[in-house]
Amino acid sequence: MSSDFDNWSGRAQHPFTSVPGETVAEHRIRVGLQQSDRIERRERECQEQRSPNLTAVQRLRLWERLHQLRIPAVLQGTLASVIAGDTGLSIEQVHEAQLERAVPPAA
Repeated sequence: MSSDFDNWSGRAQHPFTSVPGETVAEHRIRVGLQQSDRIERRERECQEQRSPNLTAVQRLRLWERLHQLRIPAVLQGTLASVIAGDTGLSIEQVHEAQLERAVPPAA
């Protein structure tokens, strides 16, 4: 079985590949622990995307990574509201961060 890679972390994920010498029970336990770890990591990252310690741009990047979506350059309607709610930003802050991301940094 070929290995799958987590698109964002680059880490190999092998949830269904058994380890040589591993019993079925051990395999189930290991897979369960891996799933628990993924769930905990996602919950932490969901909380982190609302962190006041992150800039609006950082929160948007984290939102994109969590949802594996690229936020469109022109953000309108319901999606802007969803992103604002998920990140703890106002819709205006989301739009401002999008504009900031669209402008290349000065050299």
